[in-house]
Amino acid sequence: MRTVHLAVLALAVGLAGCGGTTFPWTTDGSGSASGGGGGGGGGATLQLSASSLSFSAVQGGSAPSPQGVGLSVSGTGPTNLYVTVANGGPPVSSASFQIIAGVPQVVVSVVAPSTVGTTTGTVTVHVYADSARTQELGGSPRTINVTYSVNPAPAPGTYDVSPSTLSFGAIQGDTSAPASQDVTVTVQGNPVYFRATPSGIAGLTATVTSSTAAGAVIRVAAPTPGAPGTTGGSVTIRGYSDAALTKEVPGSPKTVTVSYAVTASQFAAAPAC
Repeated sequence: MRTVHLAVLALAVGLAGCGGTTFPWTTDGSGSASGGGGGGGGGATLQLSASSLSFSAVQGGSAPSPQGVGLSVSGTGPTNLYVTVANGGPPVSSASFQIIAGVPQVVVSVVAPSTVGTTTGTVTVHVYADSARTQELGGSPRTINVTYSVNPAPAPGTYDVSPSTLSFGAIQGDTSAPASQDVTVTVQGNPVYFRATPSGIAGLTATVTSSTAAGAVIRVAAPTPGAPGTTGGSVTIRGYSDAALTKEVPGSPKTVTVSYAVTASQFAAAPAC
């Protein structure tokens, strides 16, 4: 078992009164104990708020948030206590002693969820009455059992586009562009997010005008007509499994072919007088 000492702190504990009373832990903020010296574990007993922690995550996603187990001491004993936290290795990535909002805790983090399955590990907490760490409190050491379940990532969605070709037409000299046309994108399975990129025809645009779990509409617009002739281009539609558009789904990209025919005007300008 790989043991890593992640936190060794001296704490001042208000141990007074009758046995069975649980006392708050405090620290002077310097990492060293305040108050009188220790004199053995006495009747003090270490207690944990939980003996196990369970984590879960989806493969390829973010590691789950850290979890804490509260520490307390009951009974009578020394003023100063010294804590050692030992990490038993994967799936635990770190374990450290912290005081959060006045509550002493062992805070446990696990590794990123890379492999599907359930793994287990341990974190061991030792509390001593002396700085040499030879006089262990009653109930110490305590073990925190860690269970980490990594579930398979959901299968990414797939998508189809229709139509797969678009044709625009205009007459040379028109001051208006031809009417825009829509490409319908249909999604199967989990949500897919889209990016549309036009190419090949100067001034061609493609805009994702709506997007839902069921699909999207991509509006394609041609520019105002220029010189007569037919030009070809395309719109590339990429699908992603995440809203940040970083994880492309299988079958992406899909291409819509675009043609734009500009016809010469049949009207000639009248000769000058």
